[in-house]
Amino acid sequence: MNTKDIKSNLFDEFPNISSKEWKDKVNSDLKGADFNKKLVWRTDEGFDVNPYYRKEDIENMNSVGSDPGDFPYIRGKEKEGNDWSIRQDFNIKDKPEEANRNILEALIRGSNAIGLIFSEETPITSDFLQKLLVNIQIDIIEIHFTGIPDPFLFYDLLIEYINASGVDTSRLKGSLGVNPIGILSLEGELDEEAFTTITGLFSKSNKISPQFKIVGINTHIFQDGGSTIVQELAFGLSVANEYLDRLTSKGLSPENIMKSMLFSMATGPNYFMEIAKLRAARWLWSIICKAWGIKEEKIEMHIHSRSASWNLSIYDPFVNVLRTTTETMSASLGGSNSISVLPYDKSFKEENNFSGRVARNIQVILKEEAYFDKVADPAAGSYYIETLTDNIAEQAWKLFQKIEEEGGYINAFKSGNIQKQINQSLSEKKVRASSRKESILGVNQFPNFNEMVLEQNTPQPVKPGTGKGTYTPIGQFRIAEDFEALRMQTEKSKKRPKVFLLKYGPPVWMTARAMFAGNFFACAAYEIIDSSGFATIEEGIKAARETAADIVVLCSSDIDYAEIGSKVFEALKNESEIVIAGYPKDSIDDLRKAGLKHFIHIKSNLLEELKRFNKTLGIDSE
Repeated sequence: MNTKDIKSNLFDEFPNISSKEWKDKVNSDLKGADFNKKLVWRTDEGFDVNPYYRKEDIENMNSVGSDPGDFPYIRGKEKEGNDWSIRQDFNIKDKPEEANRNILEALIRGSNAIGLIFSEETPITSDFLQKLLVNIQIDIIEIHFTGIPDPFLFYDLLIEYINASGVDTSRLKGSLGVNPIGILSLEGELDEEAFTTITGLFSKSNKISPQFKIVGINTHIFQDGGSTIVQELAFGLSVANEYLDRLTSKGLSPENIMKSMLFSMATGPNYFMEIAKLRAARWLWSIICKAWGIKEEKIEMHIHSRSASWNLSIYDPFVNVLRTTTETMSASLGGSNSISVLPYDKSFKEENNFSGRVARNIQVILKEEAYFDKVADPAAGSYYIETLTDNIAEQAWKLFQKIEEEGGYINAFKSGNIQKQINQSLSEKKVRASSRKESILGVNQFPNFNEMVLEQNTPQPVKPGTGKGTYTPIGQFRIAEDFEALRMQTEKSKKRPKVFLLKYGPPVWMTARAMFAGNFFACAAYEIIDSSGFATIEEGIKAARETAADIVVLCSSDIDYAEIGSKVFEALKNESEIVIAGYPKDSIDDLRKAGLKHFIHIKSNLLEELKRFNKTLGIDSE
């Protein structure tokens, strides 16, 4: 029997089940519950996600049917393999020798690309550049620059250094990161002269260093500002299209502009969505480039993926390693050309060799041990990811067209429409996090009960956009900030509140609700005092009184609350705040009449409740 026969007979013993039969079976198991309400997920991006997909769901999709290397490059430009450059980024201040040592160490340990982030205090001189780049093999290593204040001068000094090193400048790879529209987005001011500078740089670079990219499209500023994945993609494409429009009007060809662009995208925690986003990005970019008259075989989209900073946390920071690992996996499976991973302690510490090594090794392991670089478009064939790719592309394209109808990205930004959409998305994310509909492990779910951040470091929270420009900038944020501020408020107070878990009644109920209550109050850094449970409520009241707890949480069943709630309140109301873990709807009116006012449950807004307790206990005034 040949391989074809084996494949054709492999599933013969299994009946062919139709979609209707699947749906009928699911509805039967739901026992009357609404299928759409129970199992269909409405995404932030504006489309529904079903609990399962079948081959028939993707048969008519435009995104299905091409091979890797085929237009519109949904499955990537390469026909074989999925290799990418391991990039490590460094903040370059005014110590070039130290930066050079760190860069060389990273290159020895696995990186083959570096990102150099300049600041206002970084001098732009030949001597500084010599010390910064000495012993770095410029003809082999990709070098990407960000934040260059005078790109024309810097480019001349860079080429001068390369010529002096005896290296052919045509072998220079990397990017200069010129991005006046990005500066407009973050600072609220547009430098119109920058487009003239870019034109001049293009004229030089095309002759001297044709592989070196000039323009940076930083879409991560949108996601780290609060945008949805669809918004990040649509706004990024709109920025790129704006550059094509502005620079072609100055005489540059669309193909040369395209070749000199580097897209830098954020990869957030939505694992499958991020894979699909990168596939959709290449698809939509190919459509845009073709509309500009660029031949299909010439179209390319060089994507650098960077782990998102908005979901990093100060508390339980090693969870950040898990976050950045899954984000790196998404970036790889989606077909990024290069990837950089943020250090797990970036939110509260200066860059250091240890966290930099951990971040770098995530990529090394994915390549050397997990072989993520061996298969072209490993996500292909997944009905779910193919559907997400199609949906994201559709929604992003609609938003892109709306922006173009406004006259392009710059006009939409000046009108405030871009900021309005991002702020709306940000507000929704914060609401979900505060009510724990969106989990932040170690922050609003399963916190480390005894972790005290201020004993270890002084974190610097991200600030909202405060540019002094003409237009309102896009602020950058972290989703954990509000919870961290609340917890640090407790840490700074003179007294850490005590929470006693008074467990009584059925073991299953009292244990589950004690676990819930302990995690609930630990999110504000309160001291949690557990108990093994009490045979009588009088014993529980006595134990609670002995602990001198600021808060006593009654952990029992709804039926027992009707009997014991008022007893506990009357006994301890002058000594502690009394809280019911749960929402006993049948007896809640009677409990409230008895004086109880605190009920914590899965529908509680965690952040708002904890703020109220801090206020009640006087912590917010410390």
